Amino acid sequence: MIGFLILLPFLISVLSLIAGSVLLLNADARLKHDCRTSVLNSQREVASKLSELISLNLPAKALRVERTLAENELRLATLAANPPAVTIAKAHLLSVQLRQNALMIRQKALVVLARSKSMAAPAKAKAAVLGGLTKVSQENGVRMPGLRSSVRAGIFDVETEPKGDVTPDYKPSPQFTARQTVDLNVDLELGPLLPEWLRNLLPTKGLKLNTHCQGTIERQENEWIETLNAVR
Repeated sequence: MIGFLILLPFLISVLSLIAGSVLLLNADARLKHDCRTSVLNSQREVASKLSELISLNLPAKALRVERTLAENELRLATLAANPPAVTIAKAHLLSVQLRQNALMIRQKALVVLARSKSMAAPAKAKAAVLGGLTKVSQENGVRMPGLRSSVRAGIFDVETEPKGDVTPDYKPSPQFTARQTVDLNVDLELGPLLPEWLRNLLPTKGLKLNTHCQGTIERQENEWIETLNAVR
């Protein structure tokens, strides 16, 4: 009995350490999952817009070829001083130009949308982490800890060819995967994540819980796929 009483403080410390470790490991896993899921979802949306943009290259090229033909038709009809042929050629060229303008609007809208989603991705990931943190705090009956974060938004970097054309082909730049990387790094105070009775038993002052996630879009065979980057 005396031996048990002697060991009791040690047993309490060990059990407290185990309980604290379980709570913190669960919190860490949950926050990392929320962060990674959000980043992947954002990059999946951007990858979808990139694929749609690339799919418009075929009609864009067809319209460029048709425009060249229509311009040649108009030039030949003008040289031949053939008014009916000029009228037909002008109508054809106008038709091509109108279809090019419509396609150009679709292309530029996809670029704007992809860039806005890339810029918003870190904020969405941080909101997901905060949402998970709120649930952890409520479940453990503790207050929200202080946090510090750093973010990096992806840059939807695409190139056009031929440059200056109304409906060019769009393709990812050689640095696309690196520049598209979205990064969120969050440091949380460790102590507030634990119930008060555990905080009094465990030395958590100054310790941090880190949640870091990073994702991008890379080419896999003939598809552009969202993927997570390994982070330390």
